[in-house]
Amino acid sequence: MALANRVLPLNNRFVNESIPKAAIQSITMAMRVGPQKFAIGYIHEFGWDADRDVKALHQMEPYPDGTFDGAATLENNIFGQTTYWPGEPVEIIPGKIDVITLTLKRYALYTSNLLAALMRINAAGTEDGDVLPVDNSVVNDVQAVNQYVTLIQQVRPVEVYQMYISPATGQVVFGRKFEECWFTKIGETIPDADTNEPILEEGELKASRIRPFYTSQGEVQVGNIP
Repeated sequence: MALANRVLPLNNRFVNESIPKAAIQSITMAMRVGPQKFAIGYIHEFGWDADRDVKALHQMEPYPDGTFDGAATLENNIFGQTTYWPGEPVEIIPGKIDVITLTLKRYALYTSNLLAALMRINAAGTEDGDVLPVDNSVVNDVQAVNQYVTLIQQVRPVEVYQMYISPATGQVVFGRKFEECWFTKIGETIPDADTNEPILEEGELKASRIRPFYTSQGEVQVGNIP
């Protein structure tokens, strides 16, 4: 078997480091889905973002740093040595974290579309039982007819894993688990007949939480991709 540093691109001076001090490249990021962490096919794009509400507190106060100063003055206030000036927030109160938005784009396969792939892997759809599959062939079952056509067919949440792989060792050096993901949008970009390019599926999911990628022993996952 080829060594990771003979397969994944890596600057030569980092070859002997288990965690290279180098920029992460997109092709060293792996996406896996479901408890068994199965691959789902030709992923074209993945991204995510999360927002948090904050409340900025202001006050009616003409003096810099004058909130609790009974003898405030405008004299001898040096801008770089004061905490806040009139009109600036005096405190920011952190609020609730919103749901996490995932963007997932994959090329359509004859054996499964994007919705079907995630539903089969997680046993999360109306056309599958509640027993999780034991191998990755569920994504590319050449006997199964694809019956997933609408978002209403997702009846249970799915799990999505993002893994960064060390190009020196092939091990997972950092990962995220997106929990309780629900599809909120799905569609296709279909090239015109003049180009005859592959059909690109575009999905958007909402996740409840992000957690570090852990093993069952409670330690951060370090090892080959499952």
